[in-house]
Amino acid sequence: MVTRTNKAKAIKIINSVFAVGFFLVLVITLAKTIIKPKTTLSSENRYAEKYGTFSIEGYLDKSVQDNIEKTLSDQILISEKLRATNNLVKARIVKNCIDAFLTDDEIEYLPLDKIALYGKDYNLVYPAVAFNNIKDSYDIKIKNYNSVIKKYPNIDIYFYYIERDTDIDFRTNEKVGAYEYIKERLNTKNITRFKINDFDEFKEYFYKTDHHWNYKGSYKAYQQILKMLGSSDQPLAGEEIDLGYKWSGAKATSSIFNQIITEDFIAYKFNFPSMHIKINGKDYSDYGYQEGYMNKKFKKITYADFYGGDYGEVIFKTDNTKAKENILVIGESFDNAILKLLASHFNTTISIDLRNYEHYMNKKFDFDQYIKDYNISKVLFIGNMYFYQMPEFLIQEVN
Repeated sequence: MVTRTNKAKAIKIINSVFAVGFFLVLVITLAKTIIKPKTTLSSENRYAEKYGTFSIEGYLDKSVQDNIEKTLSDQILISEKLRATNNLVKARIVKNCIDAFLTDDEIEYLPLDKIALYGKDYNLVYPAVAFNNIKDSYDIKIKNYNSVIKKYPNIDIYFYYIERDTDIDFRTNEKVGAYEYIKERLNTKNITRFKINDFDEFKEYFYKTDHHWNYKGSYKAYQQILKMLGSSDQPLAGEEIDLGYKWSGAKATSSIFNQIITEDFIAYKFNFPSMHIKINGKDYSDYGYQEGYMNKKFKKITYADFYGGDYGEVIFKTDNTKAKENILVIGESFDNAILKLLASHFNTTISIDLRNYEHYMNKKFDFDQYIKDYNISKVLFIGNMYFYQMPEFLIQEVN
């Protein structure tokens, strides 16, 4: 027979075990964040927060406290799994409600916490950005790039702007006007864009669960860029292949729809020329795992795994184009899908992601040194709206 005293003792033991377990998790988390913190959160496709430098100013403006709170949130044991489970439950509820109350008619626009559903097959789209909110950042970037153009008159410098959902309100097809603003103010004619006029074009060229362009979009951009660069080469021909993967891209994984809204991963198979590849100064057999995925070597797939990640520096040297030029590409994750294609037409192709360069290379990026060391004759700046806004993509110390 269980007495009241025994029951009280059992509850006390359970509470003590829980308290000790919670304390151990906290201690292990604190130790892990100091000794070996997580570097990335794969479920949210971003860097994990880490402890910053303490300062009196930071303490007074509460940035130190905010940093500690965010770091603990990211670094605590099984935090990713807990958040993923929470998102999964919420997503199933939302999706069931949508399925129950909406007919087969196309969803014109259904906003859901910083993202929206659009179209019959539940495309995830970001709202169009108010250009006035980012205009000042564009002015800084335009001034910086005009300084680069002026300082290097003997180098062909090109700009490629990628329009996406943040550039257009699909309900009205009204454009934000960011590309037009840049084009009018850059002191060059070597600028063009990947143009999106309406939702039908958007869903043809972009993933429905990810912010990147799909295989059709990246291939179209490759053709446009090759022509803009003045190449007389024929673009590589690709064979369309359904790789057999269902996946959720970054828009889904950073919202509540991870593995709830999925899509097929389709790509082109290319016959690339032989290349010597270095990533962050080390030799690699390939950039991305296109061949491995074509041969079904992996269980899961992402845009970065297939096409290649956002490294600080990637250098491609081809064997069959010795007489051709060397190009420097400064961009972000959108160019991952076309780097090997562009490299097929040059002797040396250098890709730089300024968000990650200093982290991987342990030094500041020196634009002038790359121009000299690699005998660069062409430079390509390529990115979407945020590339032309973010200060990380400024070319430093250009007079």
